Amino acid sequence: MDAKSGDGSRPKEAFPSLETRVDTPCGDINAQVIALYQRQSELFQQDEAQRRRYFERHPTFFGCLKCMDGRVEFPAMTKTARGIVKPYRAVGGKFELFWPAFQRSFALWVKEAITHDAYSCVFVTSHFCSLKHELGCKGWENDVDAARSHMEKLARQMADDFGEQLIAIPTTVDTACDNLVLHGPCGDISGERLRNLDVDAIRDEIRRVFPDMPTQIIKDIAPFLLGNAERVAELKGNPRSVREMEHDERVIAIGEGFDGLAAENFALMNSDVNPNLDAAVVLAAKMIEKKMVDHASDQHATIFTNIFYGNSRGILSSLPGMDKKCAIRRARGLQEFAQMHIRTQCPSLWESGRLHFLTAVTREPTRELEVIEQGRITAIGVP
Repeated sequence: MDAKSGDGSRPKEAFPSLETRVDTPCGDINAQVIALYQRQSELFQQDEAQRRRYFERHPTFFGCLKCMDGRVEFPAMTKTARGIVKPYRAVGGKFELFWPAFQRSFALWVKEAITHDAYSCVFVTSHFCSLKHELGCKGWENDVDAARSHMEKLARQMADDFGEQLIAIPTTVDTACDNLVLHGPCGDISGERLRNLDVDAIRDEIRRVFPDMPTQIIKDIAPFLLGNAERVAELKGNPRSVREMEHDERVIAIGEGFDGLAAENFALMNSDVNPNLDAAVVLAAKMIEKKMVDHASDQHATIFTNIFYGNSRGILSSLPGMDKKCAIRRARGLQEFAQMHIRTQCPSLWESGRLHFLTAVTREPTRELEVIEQGRITAIGVP
């Protein structure tokens, strides 16, 4: 049972705390990724019983559409365990519902909630930095108004297409203090404004801002805001330096199943549902190239591709051997795709001798990472 609430209203209490920084030697970048996944897999399997009890109390399916930015880490911002919120990532959070792969993936997620007689709730996010404008969203070239306009449009389209089954909440993220601002029909609600309130008072505030929101979703969303209020209070009391708020990612992650990258500001992550994936990969590589090469850094970076397999609800769930083979094929194809574009568009990074590659698949029920290939990229290509 929850340490602070008898109704299990705080998901973080049932789970061990997660690492938020990575401090192993910079040359062992692939080892860092593998070690993070191993630790998160162990925690994920240990917590299965607690996670089941959590979902029994909080049945709403939660998703989050967000930027590839490694500073936008929803579990850290809400002090909740990984595996509760389904993430989708694209440059700037610039998703479009007409993207075929994204539409199919998202619709299947909503359908799964319906089969469990549960609602779906998705946070449609954009982000900025209140302390330094230049540290905002590179995907939108720090244009806060354009990012918010797209976020609100996407939320409206989702509401139109999926009706009362889905609640889509436009959510602005201030990465200076990890403050989440949920925009509702009757105003806004944010972690910063909820500091020092208990969960019942937070539910009242949610109901005020979202008067038509189903009671079950109000109950289930409150723990996220409670955790965010605590997170904001921590960072207000011990503020990050501007240096800590800058981009410091070293992993270009492409595919899915990135819960294992349980470290803030460590990876630039892109779901492969994006038909403009080449542009996303190149932007991520250029951001890392600028940090590593232009600043004469001794850090190493890696191209990490990963795909889930073994989902009991997947298309090939009844054919496990075929399921895994298809996942491996997809992960390898994404690796070749990423390397092709980085080689031509980011020559300084490609020829640095400090760029690595890691191709893997992850068994979804256990979150165990299986490495297919890894190595260092030389000036003439992959050895």
